[in-house]
Parts: sequence; structure tokens; C-alpha cells
Amino acid sequence: FQISADNARVVFMAVAEVAGVIELYSAPIATANATTKISGTLVSGGDVVTGFQISANSARVVFIADKDSDGVDELYSAPIATADSATKISGPLVPSGILHSFRISADGTRVVFHASKDTTAASELYSAPIATANAAVKISGTMVSGGNVFPGFQISADNTRVAFMADKDINEVTEVYSVGSGGGGAALDIDGDGLVTPMIDGLMLMRWQLGVRGAALFGGVTFPVGATRTSVVPIEDHLRRLSETPMGW
Repeated sequence: FQISADNARVVFMAVAEVAGVIELYSAPIATANATTKISGTLVSGGDVVTGFQISANSARVVFIADKDSDGVDELYSAPIATADSATKISGPLVPSGILHSFRISADGTRVVFHASKDTTAASELYSAPIATANAAVKISGTMVSGGNVFPGFQISADNTRVAFMADKDINEVTEVYSVGSGGGGAALDIDGDGLVTPMIDGLMLMRWQLGVRGAALFGGVTFPVGATRTSVVPIEDHLRRLSETPMGW
């Protein structure tokens, strides 16, 4: 089990409802009989895999499970206190694909994961918004034939970059690489939904450059469901870091 950083809830794995089936639960830390199953319905034969993580902001839990297809482990994210709301953030894996490991960024907005997602011939690195389905992007780039990303990647403390080891350019020659945590356009994704859109991200960036501040930055904007920056402080913080950091951030 794990306790959320705000000390409000306990998340734990248990065989509690169906014999032999491991599921994921959340409960208030000081309240009896208030448990919520956050892994949702599992396919027959499915289980939650050991190694779930709670985001640092205590909002969501990320876990691996063969939830939709027995024997196919994929990556999911669920609100920490809500039943039947899990989102598959890895997207589908190729047949016999393997999801090796994952990390949540310190700001709780993204999940970086190591997987054989697109091909069984290579283990690669991906990044996805923590609450958005089908938005995972491959951030490790093109691999030489036989190349792989190795275990042990790390996300920078400011959440902007991921460092990893791979024989990416020359097979069997391991080197260290660094990439934006959301791919090449991560810095321009102002609302944090995993996409760069001109009518939302572009509009807010233009307003910022013209000196607009506060709620006027996003006046008239309808944020998408997956947006993780939707109020003044996180949006201004992101725009400030973007404007103060050299190109390549």
C-alpha cells in the first residue's frame, strides 16, 4: 500500500471481491468502510500488477494491469477517489508488447513509460498526459536496428526533460540522451493536454508576448478534458519559464 502525499488516502492492492483477482482500491486514511475500487472492471483473468504510483499532488494513481485484454499489460491512470474512471494512457500495445516501467513527473501532469509498444523488436520511451487517453508520444526517437532504451530513465526536477540510456545511434554502444518530457513541442503545450493547438496554446502564448496577464490570458478559451493547466498560476508559471529559457528547452 501507499499513503498519498496529502495524507488523506491510502491506496492498496487486494484480492477482495473475486477469488484470485488482484484489484486496486483507495480509502480515506481515517474513515472505516469507505473503500473505493479505482481499477474499475477487469477482463476475465485480468489483474493489477505490483508497482502502482500516486502522483505527488495526490490527485491520481497510475498502475499497470491486463485490464482490457487478459495477458496484455497496459498503463492506466485513475482519480484517487473515484470508481470506474480509469483511463488507459499507454494506448494499445502491439501483440506480445511489454510495458516495463513508468514514472510520474513531479508536477503530476505527465507519465513517462518504457515499453515495447509499437514493435517487439525494440524497447522505447514514451510520454503521456496523466489523464488523457490515446495521447502518448514516443520521445526516444528513431532507433538503429537492434537498438533499445535501457531501464533507469529519469525525469528532471523541473519536469521539462527526460534523461535515458540507449544504444540509439549505434547498436550495442550505450550513450546518454536527453529529450523534452512531452516530445519536441512540450514547451509550447501551454494547457498541458499533450497537444499544441493554435487556438488555445498559440493564443495564450501570443497574449503573453503582448503583455497580457492574469485570467485574461485564457479569456474565451474552452480547455479540453485532458488539460492540466487551466488556472492563472500554473499557466503563468509555464509561460514565464518558457520565455526565460533558451531555445531547446
